[in-house]
Amino acid sequence: MVNTPPALPEFIAAARAAVRAGNPLGARDLLDNAVSFEHAPREAQYLYLLALANAGSTALALQRYEAMSLSATERTEDWLALHGRLLKDLAFASEHRDITLLRRSAAAYEEAYMASGGYFSAINAASMWRLAGDAERSARLAQTVLHIIRSRVAETEREQYYLLVTEAEALLLLGEESAARNCLQCADGLIPGELGARASTMQQLRRLCRDIKADATLLGELRLPDVYFVQRGSEPAAGNTVAIPVGAVVHCALVDESDLRVLETLLDAGAQVHVALSDDVAVLERRWAALGAPASAQRMHSVLQRCRSRAVSRGLPSEEQAWRRYQADELALGLSLLDAYRLSDSWQLVRAGVDAEGRVAMVAGTNVANARESSQAILDAAGFQLEPPRAATPGRRLVGLIFADFAGFRRLDDNEMQRFWSEVIAGVGERLASYRSKLLLGKTWGDALHLVTADAASAAMIAVDIQQFIEARRQLPSALADLELRVAVHYAPALSTSDPISRGEAFIGSQLTFTARIEPVTPPGMVYVTEAFAARLALEAPRRFAIEYAGEIELAKGHGRFRLYSLRRRRL
Repeated sequence: MVNTPPALPEFIAAARAAVRAGNPLGARDLLDNAVSFEHAPREAQYLYLLALANAGSTALALQRYEAMSLSATERTEDWLALHGRLLKDLAFASEHRDITLLRRSAAAYEEAYMASGGYFSAINAASMWRLAGDAERSARLAQTVLHIIRSRVAETEREQYYLLVTEAEALLLLGEESAARNCLQCADGLIPGELGARASTMQQLRRLCRDIKADATLLGELRLPDVYFVQRGSEPAAGNTVAIPVGAVVHCALVDESDLRVLETLLDAGAQVHVALSDDVAVLERRWAALGAPASAQRMHSVLQRCRSRAVSRGLPSEEQAWRRYQADELALGLSLLDAYRLSDSWQLVRAGVDAEGRVAMVAGTNVANARESSQAILDAAGFQLEPPRAATPGRRLVGLIFADFAGFRRLDDNEMQRFWSEVIAGVGERLASYRSKLLLGKTWGDALHLVTADAASAAMIAVDIQQFIEARRQLPSALADLELRVAVHYAPALSTSDPISRGEAFIGSQLTFTARIEPVTPPGMVYVTEAFAARLALEAPRRFAIEYAGEIELAKGHGRFRLYSLRRRRL
């Protein structure tokens, strides 16, 4: 019998609040740090899987769900509907819907409804059957939903919200758009801080409107916070000032002391701030103390405690000041796009300036209504080039870094080793040939691969291509079929130099070591990428890949805990 840690109820409460506030990464990490999934009580396991799903880790959540053994008394509406939710999300993880998964999702939701009589599972079953092509079954369930909810009296604001948006969804399925619009107008003023719930509602209704060709403008009645990228300039900002609304999701870099004043202004305005640091906190503390500004270090700790999350860009020495700003801004910009995709898909640029008296001016920039379709417009609006400024050190550049090795390699005998080299490694080499223009370095030794690419998009393509090649080989009857590939990918500065042993080109730097520490903790058959890589890929190729949060994971050899993501290509 595993004892529940005394603090677990507090962790569960904090995780539930994080889910409602639209911070699934924080919820997942809170629960992960509290107790292992296998030993957690059911409530914590449910929240854990829900947080994974909200963070985009659908496949992992579904795998864990289907490995569980729910008792008859545990087969409640919440648990059965979660199965439908995971199948639904997986169905839409590709460019084109998977009808089989949609039907499985509809059946899972309908099972939840039959077991509970709940309107939540009933409306989801109705929508999934419609999206799967069964309009008649969908309409019957939609009518049932209206009968259920119109006999209910809400006891809380949350319940009133869900009754209204459920009614709107049922009305849309029945073609009553005007009535659906009225329901969304009434729902808009409820639970404004629960971004996760509102984003989930919007995602479902957006898909439904697209499928049944309903008037999508009615979705504007249910507002989600815009996502802002606040970019601090070297001069006081000039132009039309703008006030950041309460509850807005804001991403901003922290490089020097002036950024602290900008962050304090955003936090005081009630924004949900996510900060990208140019260094680890300890490094910034030492630098500001050396500059005679220890009070700034204290202010920084206060600011970071109030921020929703922090990310750190790494790999640049102190003399690369222009690059440090560029890299932190790039990280904040890319993460703002990932949030825009997850939430409202609306992205805004704001330029911030701080005058000599410490006054902050926020100046309105470009507003992009569809961030996923307009990544180049966003780059142009921010005045951001994918090529960084000239490095102070010749040869230093931002690159894609790949480390990979084969699980099961040690079991091969000499004969199998020869086949491994002539079939597996040769096959990988053939696939790399099409990337020669982007492949800056390619090395292999034994069971390991080390690749350096010119950009993140080519690193992503290489990683998923070679992983797909290895997975296809696993279907063949062979002693090599048990081999699985682990791939770790990062995007960071590295220094191009000459290898004094081979006399060929080499890349060196702390970020190569960092990437190498990720590969051993990557599950076989998977591609794990860093937060910096995920942010860069959102700028280079926002629609070609699916990025799912894997968790805050302890790296090999005591290298620390870092947020990692799984990567796969979207199915076409």
